[in-house]
Amino acid sequence: FLMILRPPRSTQSRSSAASDVYKRQHRNTSSPNIFQLVQTLWCITILDELILDFSRVGFRDVWCESLGRLFQQSRHLTHLYLQFEKAMISDTGFLHLCRSMTSLSLLELHLFLGWTRITKVSVVSLSQYLRLVPFLKVLTLEFYSNKEVTDEGFGTLTSSFAYLRSLSNLTLAIVSCAITADKMIDGLSSLSNTISSLSLNFFNLTVSDAKLISLANQLKRCPNLTTIMLNLNGTKTSDDVVIRFSDLFSTCLLYTSPSPRDRQKSRMPSSA
Repeated sequence: FLMILRPPRSTQSRSSAASDVYKRQHRNTSSPNIFQLVQTLWCITILDELILDFSRVGFRDVWCESLGRLFQQSRHLTHLYLQFEKAMISDTGFLHLCRSMTSLSLLELHLFLGWTRITKVSVVSLSQYLRLVPFLKVLTLEFYSNKEVTDEGFGTLTSSFAYLRSLSNLTLAIVSCAITADKMIDGLSSLSNTISSLSLNFFNLTVSDAKLISLANQLKRCPNLTTIMLNLNGTKTSDDVVIRFSDLFSTCLLYTSPSPRDRQKSRMPSSA
C-alpha cells in the first residue's frame, strides 16, 4: 500500500518548484491500516494532491467510509489518484466513494479498477458523479477485466463526458471486459469542444468499423483536439479505420493487431 501526499503548488504550472516537492508515506504492510489515513487529516487539509494505491491488499468496503471522511476534510485537494487492483471493493463501497468525492473540487481524477467485483451499478454511480464536476480538466479511467460491467454501463459512462465542459485531456482504457465498444463510442461523440488530447484503449474488445469511422468524423468537430491515441489491438478493424483517423488528425498514434502478412515476415533487421 502506498500513499503519496504533495504540498500545494505555488503556481498552476506543473514544473514549478513547489510541485516537485513530495511528502511520501509508505505503508509496507500486507494489510494497510485505514485508520492511519484518518490520522493524517490534519496534514491533508492543506495539500492539493493525493495518491492512494490499494492494489493487491485486503481492501474492504467499510474502508470507504474512512476515505469519505478523509475527502470531506480535504478542502484543497484538486488532484486525486486512486488505484484498486485485485481489491475487494464492491458496488456498495464504490457508491459511497463516489458520493464522498462530491465534496472535492477536483481538477484531475485518475482512477484504475482492475479485477474487482464492481458491476454496472458502480459505473453508473461514477457517471452520476462526473455530471457534478464541470471544472474537471484531466480524467483518466482504466478498467481491466471487470467482467460484470455491461455495455449499457460503459455507454452511460461515456455519455457523462458531455457534462465535463472544461475537460482537455481524457484517457479511457477498457481492456479485456466482456462487452462491445459500440455503446461507448456513441457516448464519446458528445465530447466537449475543450478536449485537446484523447487516448482510447479498446484492447481485446468487439467494435465495428462503422462506429469507429463515425467516431473519427465526430471528433473532427472538436476544434482543439490535436492529439489522439487509439489502441485497437485484439480487435478486427480494417485499413479504412486507420486511414480515416490518420487523415483527420495532425498527431495520431494507432495501435492495431498485425495482419497475417506481418506475422509471416520477421520484424528483425537484416544482418546483411
